[in-house]
Amino acid sequence: MHLISEQLEALLPSLAHRTQVLCPETAGFFLGHAMAQRLAAQLVVSAVDSRRRPTMLLRTGTLTPGRPVLVINDVSTTGSSLDPLVQLAKDAGCDIAGVAVFAAWKMDSFHQWKTRRSLRGEALVAGMWETYDAGPNCPGCAAGRQLLPAMEFN
Repeated sequence: MHLISEQLEALLPSLAHRTQVLCPETAGFFLGHAMAQRLAAQLVVSAVDSRRRPTMLLRTGTLTPGRPVLVINDVSTTGSSLDPLVQLAKDAGCDIAGVAVFAAWKMDSFHQWKTRRSLRGEALVAGMWETYDAGPNCPGCAAGRQLLPAMEFN
């Protein structure tokens, strides 16, 4: 995680030393924790729901109004899992310093999401895998393979 957090810091060079890091309590926590350590920043962790999606409830830490927040998660597919984190920070009176994810499933979707919200953000990896709904058009189904629900990648 140290190397990954180092790369993200290089992509978002203007992060203030007073930045708070907000991440969910799922896999995004590992990257969030590494970034908080690297920036010597306060780590704030949101709770997740039964589908492991971030919620607008804090599990640990508090957001300090007026201080910038770096929103972190592991994977972004459409950006919808980042929305509660961004809204949580805004509702607390914080400015969003940036959004960082380890991987964006489709980089253009991540870019559109952050552009619509006027946010800066980076992803280290762009996922390029294909997904299919279960059924006759799914090559994995036709081959009799065991499939994982998309949420398993989140």
